[in-house]
Amino acid sequence: MFDICRYLLWTRHAINPAITIAGLLDDLHVGIKRLFLLLAFIVSAALSAGAEAEDMLPAGKVGTLEFSECQLSDALGRVVRKAECTYYSVPENYQDEQAKKINLFIVRYQARKKNAKPDAVLLIAGGPGQAASESFLWPNRIFGKVMSDRDVYLIDQRGTGRSNALTCEELNEPNINRKDKAQVLRLTRSCLAGLNSDPRFYTTTAAVKDFERVRRALAIPQWNIYGVSYGTRVAQHYLRRYPQSVRTLLLDAVVSPDLNLGPAAAVDRHAALQNLFKRCNESPACNKAFPGLESMTYAMLKGLKQRAVAVEFENFRTGKRESFELTHDDFLGYISVSLYSPEVVSLLPLHIYEAFAEKNYSPLVRQVIYMQEKMKNMLSGGMYNSVTCTEDEPFYREDNIKGYEQHPLLNGGFISLFKNICSVWPRGVMDGNLKETLVSDKPVLLMSGSADPITPPKYAERLEGSLSNSLHINLLNHGHGVAHVGCVPTILAKFIEQASVIGLSTKCTEKQLPDPFFVDFNGPGA
Repeated sequence: MFDICRYLLWTRHAINPAITIAGLLDDLHVGIKRLFLLLAFIVSAALSAGAEAEDMLPAGKVGTLEFSECQLSDALGRVVRKAECTYYSVPENYQDEQAKKINLFIVRYQARKKNAKPDAVLLIAGGPGQAASESFLWPNRIFGKVMSDRDVYLIDQRGTGRSNALTCEELNEPNINRKDKAQVLRLTRSCLAGLNSDPRFYTTTAAVKDFERVRRALAIPQWNIYGVSYGTRVAQHYLRRYPQSVRTLLLDAVVSPDLNLGPAAAVDRHAALQNLFKRCNESPACNKAFPGLESMTYAMLKGLKQRAVAVEFENFRTGKRESFELTHDDFLGYISVSLYSPEVVSLLPLHIYEAFAEKNYSPLVRQVIYMQEKMKNMLSGGMYNSVTCTEDEPFYREDNIKGYEQHPLLNGGFISLFKNICSVWPRGVMDGNLKETLVSDKPVLLMSGSADPITPPKYAERLEGSLSNSLHINLLNHGHGVAHVGCVPTILAKFIEQASVIGLSTKCTEKQLPDPFFVDFNGPGA
């Protein structure tokens, strides 16, 4: 979901193990265990990619839309794959359908069987501002069983990816919160002046109309919709507006409609960090390797708040020595991103200990730099502003803001930053019932990670009473987005197949433990 620190958003639908491994490559302290893990991942990815390519049927016409072969890539353009794609024209302003049109980018992954079932799967990305075509490059890793006899579709939400993206390079730098109000207002106005679109029409309300238009054009009777993070807000509102168009709903890292993400983020992040400290204390190997981890972490945050640390390190990609000034915001940002995923959390104690106790900042700095490079390209900043300035910031309460600004786990000034941006960003279209609790008897599967730092289980729990045909899966000590974990893809496949939570067993999730902590750069302890 949209963390207060916008550059802390991870790709995919939370943290992708592929990105985690890619980040680890930057560290030459990689040991034998990590190399074998990496090789196993690469082989697995290659096999899954090859199998998917072999099974792909020739592109063709679906409904009124003609698909052709295309190439997709991640946000940095480093991972490329083939798919079937097309564009579909919709009005920018649904109140004036004869005026400007925009093109929506649509991706189709065909079912492996020729006679696919008519109820296709739609995947909705998070952010807001992430492109589905970049976030779900390998849907078979979660929906492999489902894709046996169902097509999977991605639609870049308007304002993202290849659907008339609203980019704002001016507002993308990681430390924009350090700028004063006048500078922020100037950069925001500059971004607005450079847009060739009306930002008022790039909100959730407009997006769900787009998705319904696409469904009709494809002649799909009903969607099975998977939404993650901010995508769960979109998915819920689509069900609210078009209940007959939805067969099943799968919500991963749930945002309840009444939630205004922002002020609560520091509190939720703090709870996730405390959970990390608790896990390390209860792990003999972690506790032995990193005694006093909590005090080290807060001492380091306090020290960096007073003075940044100049770090010289070797860039393993170029072989050159480089300099980097590690700030409080950099370190807090890395903590926040790490908490999204057990794969990255497993390295966090080691990096903190190396930096604080051994004064070896290089591994931490390499991860910070890699993170910031990834974050800068993942979100469409203009679309992000259009959504948050319409659906969240106007509903902030002053008492919540005050508590947030005083919280120790806050990247200083981000609430003020958002309020400054939204003071000049046009408020967009929003249905009057967008913030109302969703009431439905449609089959809904809710998924949470108990250690999620931005959308913890309490937000999914708010929906359980109003969704009469729902089931909530809560994975212990897992983070933001759990659909890919262990046996969960099998549960999703069975849920979609039977379109009901009745008799759906989730007992296997009790065995899905998070990755153990690395005690050194060779890997986890015994």
